[in-house]
Amino acid sequence: SDSHGRLLTKGLLDILGIPEDRLERLQEVPAEEILRAADELKQAAGASAVMLFQPVVDGKSLPVMPLDAVAAGSAAGIEIIIGTNRDEGALFIPEGMPMLTKEQNARAYTAVTGSKEAASWIEAYPATVEGQRQAMTELFFWRSALQFAEAQMPHATVWMYRYDYAMVPGDPLLGTAFHSAEIPFVFNNLDLLAGAGMPVNEEMRSVAERMQEAWTSFAKRGQPSTPSLPWPAYDAEERWTMVFGADSAVTRDPDADKRRMLTDGSDRRTT
Repeated sequence: SDSHGRLLTKGLLDILGIPEDRLERLQEVPAEEILRAADELKQAAGASAVMLFQPVVDGKSLPVMPLDAVAAGSAAGIEIIIGTNRDEGALFIPEGMPMLTKEQNARAYTAVTGSKEAASWIEAYPATVEGQRQAMTELFFWRSALQFAEAQMPHATVWMYRYDYAMVPGDPLLGTAFHSAEIPFVFNNLDLLAGAGMPVNEEMRSVAERMQEAWTSFAKRGQPSTPSLPWPAYDAEERWTMVFGADSAVTRDPDADKRRMLTDGSDRRTT
């Protein structure tokens, strides 16, 4: 919100010793000092300052909430591929990380999602590393993708995916489908991983070829379905979702109960 953004801005300026009417002095502050001040502000704000710097709907630079703009047709006619990784939160919540209290989690996810339901949602996730990884994955990443897909479906074709592939089974991080893990597969540049010392096998190359073919097809023909991997569009009736893994396949409405929880129990139908 605008008020929350102004509060964080004032907090940062106070740490830097810059008056609100002298914003031009920010240009004189080294980047390292701004980052240090931002970290200090985040520590002071606690769990409510997740994603500290974000765009603010101020009525000028950003006139309305982006999701509202999309729902109103601001991106009409633009087909999209949208999706998430199964274990997005694994990158941000390592093994051994101290767990937040239930109250801290409730505040954090209320701030992140903007929903008063967040406090009840967090009850569905155990207070373990795995539970908190899943909470971040679903409340922060998957819910956002679902909302955007819902908003865009009346205006253009949408394709949904979930990336499930684990590169190194058993590894604390590489054994998960963590945030950004799909990138070398989408661009099929696994040789960069091999050059960094990671073993690259034929299964990995097969996953990369399937993903690159889908994205290339989308870029060239406007839809990601290929002869080797048919991929139907995502709609409110079937909610077909491509699950990329060792055996990539399309799945109907995966985790439907959780999806309904995160989208206010809705099963919207587009017209």
